[in-house]
Amino acid sequence: MGLVWDGENDQVANLNFQGFYSDFEMTETSRQFAPTSNGDFGDFRRTVTNPFLSPQYSYEIGGDYAQPFAGGTLKLIGLRRFDTENRKRISTIDPVDDITTQFESDETADTAETILRILYTLEPAKGQTLEWAIEGALNTLDTSTLFREDLGGGFQPVFIAGSDVFVKENRGETSLLYTRPMTTKLQLQSSVAVEYSKLSAEGTTSNSRSFVRPKGFLALTYDPTNTTQIRTRIDRLVGQLNFRNFASNVDLQEGNQNSGNTELVPEQTWRYEVAVEHRLGAKNVITLTFFHESIEDFITFLSLPGGGGGLGNLTDTRQKRQGIELESTWSTDAIGLKGGKLDISGELLKTRLRDPLTGESRAFDRIRKWRYAVNFRQDIENTAWAWGFSFKAENLSPRHRTDQRSQELVRPFRDSIVFIEHKDILGMTLNLSVDNIFIPQRTLTRDFFDGDRLGEIIKTERRVRTNGTVYQMTLSGKF
Repeated sequence: MGLVWDGENDQVANLNFQGFYSDFEMTETSRQFAPTSNGDFGDFRRTVTNPFLSPQYSYEIGGDYAQPFAGGTLKLIGLRRFDTENRKRISTIDPVDDITTQFESDETADTAETILRILYTLEPAKGQTLEWAIEGALNTLDTSTLFREDLGGGFQPVFIAGSDVFVKENRGETSLLYTRPMTTKLQLQSSVAVEYSKLSAEGTTSNSRSFVRPKGFLALTYDPTNTTQIRTRIDRLVGQLNFRNFASNVDLQEGNQNSGNTELVPEQTWRYEVAVEHRLGAKNVITLTFFHESIEDFITFLSLPGGGGGLGNLTDTRQKRQGIELESTWSTDAIGLKGGKLDISGELLKTRLRDPLTGESRAFDRIRKWRYAVNFRQDIENTAWAWGFSFKAENLSPRHRTDQRSQELVRPFRDSIVFIEHKDILGMTLNLSVDNIFIPQRTLTRDFFDGDRLGEIIKTERRVRTNGTVYQMTLSGKF
C-alpha cells in the first residue's frame, strides 16, 4: 500500500506500508536403521519425529521526500521494519526397545531496524553526477529460548548458556559517489565511504565494541563496439552480521548444539571483477564475469573459548574465493517458438581456507562448487496463454564441525518446475504449476570422529530424503 504526493516546485513525497503474516508448520519423520557391512539399511532401530512450527508477522513503513536544493536535489529517506517470530521445535525419539524421549525448544525473536538517510545529488558539469549521502541506522535483536527435556519422567527445564541475548547496533555511514564519462566509450564511477558501527550484546556474556571501516568501489565501463561492453570493478566491502549467531541454539534434526558468540565482527572483502557482455541481435545477450575475492575476518565454525563450538572469525589469514559466472538470455523466435525466452546461467567457484583445526587447505563449508539453472517461458502470440519450465542443479562442498564432517548430494535436480498460465481470468492471472517433477533425492552422509577431526572416524550416518511432487495453483492480480 502506498501514497504519492506531487507538490509545487518539483517536490515529491512517497509513503509505503506493507505487512506480512505466515503460520508455517512442517513435520519430518525419520525411520532409522542399523548399518550393515555393505552400506545398506539393517534392522529397524527407532522413529524420530521433528515437528516445526513458526508463526511470524512483520511490517515495514518507508517514505521519502525530495525537493530541489542549491542547484541539485535533496532527498530524505526513512524506513522502519519490525519482525517477530516464534520457532517451536519438538524432537520425539521412539526406539524399539527403550523409553520414548522428547526434547523441546521454544524460541521467540524480535528484530527491528530503523534507518534515516539524507541524499544530495547534483551535476557539477554536463554528464557528471556527484552524490553525497549520510545514513544512520539502529538495529536490534531480542531473543529468548526455553529448552525442556523428557527422559521418561516428565518434562524438565534445560539451561543452555547464551540462548537469551539482546543485541543492538548503532551504525552510521557517509559516502561520496562520482560518475563521469572519460571518453565517448569509457565511463567512470567511483565511491568512497566510511562506516562506523557500535555493537553491544547483553546476556550470559555481555559485550560492547565499536568499529570504523572504510569501503567503496572504482568501476570502469568500456564499449569497444555497439554490441560489446567490458566492465571492470574493484570493491572494498563490509559484511553484515546475522545477530542470531550471537545466541546459542540447538539443531534438533541433526542433534547439534551451537554456542553463541558475542565477539563476532563483520567480514571485510576486497573484490576484483571483470565482466564481458556481448549482444547477438536485439534479444540475445551473454555475459561472462570473472572475479577474485580476498576476505578478512572470515566467519566459519570454530572451537570457541570456554568450550563448545559455534561461528567465529578467522583472523590469522585471508581467505580466497574466485570463480566464473555465466548469464545469458536467448530468444526462441529463430527456431519457431515465437514469444519464447530461454535464460541459462551457471557458475564455477573455487574457495580456499586454512582449516582452523587440522591446518589443511580446504573449501569453504557448504559452498557451491558449481551450479547451473535453465528457465524457459513462452507467451503464446495472440492468446492469453503462457507456459514454461525450469530446472537447476548444484554441487556443494562438505561442512565441518569440530567432531563431524558432512556431505550432501542432490540427485538428479534440486528444483524442477513446469507451469501453464492464463493471464485473463476475470482480469487476473491463473498459474498452475508442478514442482519437483524429477522427485529429487537428497543424501546426507555424516562422519563422526573420536574426540575431534584429528581422530579416527568412529561412526558414519547416512540420511536419504526424497522431495515429493508439489501441485500449486495461484490467482493474482488487481481487483
